[in-house]
Amino acid sequence: MNADAYLESGYYIKTIDKPSKKYKMVERFFKKHNVKRVLDLGCGAGRHTYLLAKAGFEVYGLDISDKALRINKSILKKMGLKAKLIKWDILDDLPYENEFFDAVFASRVMYQFKKAQIKKIIEEVARIIKRKGYLFWEGPTYKTTKEMFYGEKLKLVEPGTWLSIGGPFHGQFYHRFKDKQEVSRLLKDFKIIRFDFRGKSFSLIAQKKNKIE
Repeated sequence: MNADAYLESGYYIKTIDKPSKKYKMVERFFKKHNVKRVLDLGCGAGRHTYLLAKAGFEVYGLDISDKALRINKSILKKMGLKAKLIKWDILDDLPYENEFFDAVFASRVMYQFKKAQIKKIIEEVARIIKRKGYLFWEGPTYKTTKEMFYGEKLKLVEPGTWLSIGGPFHGQFYHRFKDKQEVSRLLKDFKIIRFDFRGKSFSLIAQKKNKIE
């Protein structure tokens, strides 16, 4: 897939001032639980990066798009904020030490892949979160299956996963989660604290187990 497809489609421009509806709740939760260092996973053009930085967290971010990262950095500079951003493909091992972060913030990410790839990414996320650290994750449910981006032609490649075979997102996988059980099975190294699975999306906060399996 074109790494800048989200930028070229106008997605970032439309959403830069529209953070997750769960953001304020997550910010309060992180502060209450003494979170300091946070990774904005798949940070894109920065709609959550600057908010996390503004809230006083030590923020790191990574994304595969150079152009999106430039926008992100320009917003941070304009607002007098700092975050450590790098270009990275999250299908590769994440470039951080074991137990480096107090929390990972993953909004609308970890679903643009096949199921085995999602499993690997979550294993890496678990590796870099401290014991008893936290993961915020939100993603799409089956109810968004007919509402994927821009009228793309889609091909079902495995249960719950479609492949875009046309348009700006050609080559992009989309996984849609069926139920809480499917998500929970992927989070074997976490205890789910809050879990909202309804409508077109799910969101959760999970705590990494003190002793992972």
